[in-house]
Amino acid sequence: MITTFRAFHDLTSAAVWFFGAGIAMSLVGALNLLNGMYGHAARGVRLTAIVTNLATVVYASLAGLASRASVAELVVIVGLVASTTALSLLRATAGTPPGGST
Repeated sequence: MITTFRAFHDLTSAAVWFFGAGIAMSLVGALNLLNGMYGHAARGVRLTAIVTNLATVVYASLAGLASRASVAELVVIVGLVASTTALSLLRATAGTPPGGST
């Protein structure tokens, strides 16, 4: 989000979209951290994290296609986003209940 102020010198719709995308990425990251900590007990958090990550993969793919990203760029970006989705699908990353028992 801070990069917005370096990349854009005027308040334009592109700057607002760029900043908004940063907010969205931050919120998805926070949701993944919550899933990692409380996913074992809060099934809704886990399900919401999985659905959000899947939607983010679709969004990243469409954004890459719309911006005519190269194949290498598309593979890197979608690969990074897809890896967070894969991690959210694993029950082992959904935190350990207090006391260490499962």
